[in-house]
Amino acid sequence: MNITPISFKGTYYINRPSLDIKTTMAIRKKEYAYGLDIFQGGYRNFENLYINCPEEKDKKVQKLLSKLKIPYQQIDEVQAVDIQNILSRVVLSNEAQNLNYSIKLVDSAKLDKELRKNQSTYIAYGGKNGISEKYKGFINFLKSNQPIEAPIIYFSKKSGITETNVHDGRHRIAVFRDLGMPYTPIAMNDKSVEIAKEIGLL
Repeated sequence: MNITPISFKGTYYINRPSLDIKTTMAIRKKEYAYGLDIFQGGYRNFENLYINCPEEKDKKVQKLLSKLKIPYQQIDEVQAVDIQNILSRVVLSNEAQNLNYSIKLVDSAKLDKELRKNQSTYIAYGGKNGISEKYKGFINFLKSNQPIEAPIIYFSKKSGITETNVHDGRHRIAVFRDLGMPYTPIAMNDKSVEIAKEIGLL
């Protein structure tokens, strides 16, 4: 299942330490003229520079980077939303790291079934019932090829009934599902991992 692109943009990845201030400013000057989105790092990585570029501006950007003698890696949308590529980019958030959580690959179909039990927080296909800006924003973020923070879920049991609480990342989970990912990367504590195994999510 593929998500229809909101707008096609390729991404240029540049190792920031290779840039001096003068060179960085030369790139920045073209940001509005070329219709680019230029940003630093990801959630936690501020050592790199990313340029999101409309495809019709690719030649101009490539010419600019060549003129400035800046090595770059170009990543297209297909690469950025490739399932294996997405999984390789998933990291623990600072919060999850501090709490010694681990990332587990949860069965997406079974997880969706669990999340459906709470319709007040459940996000349906295409972002329905969610926040449109967040859903679409994460799709665009995926295309930037940056590191992705794993959603955080708590599983608990009360009177034999499993409760699923998405602490962070409802929209990320929905986009992963809509991309057709068979497994969803989730950050969990040890107790949640135990319960996830009990109910067949792992």
